[in-house]
Amino acid sequence: MATFTQATSGFGVILGQVNTGWTNCRNLSTGTVSQGIFNNFSSCGVGVFSGRGAPTNRICRTFGWADLSAYAPNITSLSFDLQSHYVSNAGINAVDCIVCESFAYSNAGSTTLANTDFNISGGWNVNKTYSSSTSWVGSPFSIVGNTTSITDANSQGYINFVVINNTYDYFNIDPGAPNVNLFGGVNLTPANNDVSGNYNAGYPNYLNGISVLVTVDNINDVGTSTIDNINDV
Repeated sequence: MATFTQATSGFGVILGQVNTGWTNCRNLSTGTVSQGIFNNFSSCGVGVFSGRGAPTNRICRTFGWADLSAYAPNITSLSFDLQSHYVSNAGINAVDCIVCESFAYSNAGSTTLANTDFNISGGWNVNKTYSSSTSWVGSPFSIVGNTTSITDANSQGYINFVVINNTYDYFNIDPGAPNVNLFGGVNLTPANNDVSGNYNAGYPNYLNGISVLVTVDNINDVGTSTIDNINDV
């Protein structure tokens, strides 16, 4: 068993526009993207603000992806390690987050986060979770990935994820009363946010550029099913 730590290839946040009504706010198709900025005070959470007229709502979501092809399909555990720097109203759901499947960054084909990745109907999948509810505290803090995240990482060779508020955004519950400000902040530098875990080390996935997992049947005319060691490994 060996360990790995892989920096994210793409990392950023999308802050939805202030909107009247919770449903309108949660279902916005676009938002404002922040990438490559050292710190951001609106990285994951929800807010309800009072003012003239009806209360207004705002949501922020954090998106990232990591290339895990060097370890798949042998990954046995996974965690999402984020550099947090700020929590508002700690202890009252400001730090209550969950990880879900994402299709952002052109489905892990780019390092650029699009404003349309905010869209719950196309940018990410609320019906597939990659973790349980986790507190957004400390720096760094780790969110333990579930078996679904491990399965997807092994089958895809990467993991594409979004971190959202659990209590309100994930469960689609209107926070209700105004003057609720439940946000966590994160360091947006991709190299400072990573995916780590364990994988079974042994045969390399590739031998002279050829996949040994699906391609190599014989080595020096000896069936690979009968070979226990290569160079004593």
